Amino acid sequence: MILLLGVLLYFKRCNGSSFDVDDVAKRHEFTVKPTNFTTTIDAPAVIHVKGHLDGRAVVFIPNGTQDSSGLPIGNEFYTLKLPPGAVDKQMTCEMIPRDFPLIYQPITANKGSLVIDVNF
Repeated sequence: MILLLGVLLYFKRCNGSSFDVDDVAKRHEFTVKPTNFTTTIDAPAVIHVKGHLDGRAVVFIPNGTQDSSGLPIGNEFYTLKLPPGAVDKQMTCEMIPRDFPLIYQPITANKGSLVIDVNF
């Protein structure tokens, strides 16, 4: 009985990761670890970004080449482009088998704040 209760409490706490980007003028690198119970080997990751920016930025999973400023080249599937103003965008990345890096990179953004929620 106690073991069953412990297992249920563990799965209730497994609800994803959240990252705060308070200094939107700087590049941030996060490591996302699986936190949800899943019955599949290659679980999708849902990345949801909310907040406000005074300029443009991107959130991406590095999966290929990056230019000299650190922006991805030809990586549209794993890149979420963030516009100036209110931000409320989401992307789903399929078939991620393990921990993965997630990068916030400003383009013209200097002020604002974001919260990146990852359900994985």
